Amino acid sequence: MFHREKKVIYVEGMHCEHCAKKVENALKTLEGVLKVKVNLNSKEVVIISKETIADEKLREIIESLDYQILEMK
Repeated sequence: MFHREKKVIYVEGMHCEHCAKKVENALKTLEGVLKVKVNLNSKEVVIISKETIADEKLREIIESLDYQILEMK
């Protein structure tokens, strides 16, 4: 069994399916990402990856799309 990491990010500014898809597609370009799930109602982005991805890298991608990170867990 291989190692999996789960990161939950709360993102402000996503208002529609297009926003959600934009964030999802951008995060899927990161090496090691297995799955990205965006929930517009809770502003939650869940990332499942093979290894730990630096918070700074996630912040850089999301903020480059003009969204604001409220919290990372």
